[in-house]
Amino acid sequence: MHRCTPQLRPQSLGFSLLEMVAVLMVIAVALAVAAPSLSGFAEGRRTTDTARSLTALAGWARSQAVSEGRMYRLHVDVDARQYFVTAETGGTFEPVESTLGQPVDLPDRVTVTWEEPEQVREAGYVTFYPTGRLTPATLLLEEASGIRTRVRAVSVTDRFAVVSSSGGPR
Repeated sequence: MHRCTPQLRPQSLGFSLLEMVAVLMVIAVALAVAAPSLSGFAEGRRTTDTARSLTALAGWARSQAVSEGRMYRLHVDVDARQYFVTAETGGTFEPVESTLGQPVDLPDRVTVTWEEPEQVREAGYVTFYPTGRLTPATLLLEEASGIRTRVRAVSVTDRFAVVSSSGGPR
């Protein structure tokens, strides 16, 4: 004898279009609420990232000066809003051929000034000597939002380092 079994409808294994639209709406609202605070985070990173880039370039220039036995200079051109490295060649300083020392533009809304000493402020560069010594100096990087970061080498045997970061909206 043949039995008749009721056909069970298979359960839906996916989401309906209405459910997907509802989830996307919730995500869109959450992003709209979070976006303003995330933009402030990115803005606050510009000076710190630029300061770290400057210290890395200063470290590279110093190691090149020692390994090649010639002077290197880290230039920060406040007016052109760039920083770059030159090397002594035959008594004059020429741009380096390495991609590391090529001019780098400062990010928008970030300014840089030489705080000290006066002779570095006027010249616009620090010198790295073959002995491993350098010209001590302090750079101030400031963002339009008020965030300030200092890069400093205090003595002739010091390395450039990020020494402080402060200010701005948090």
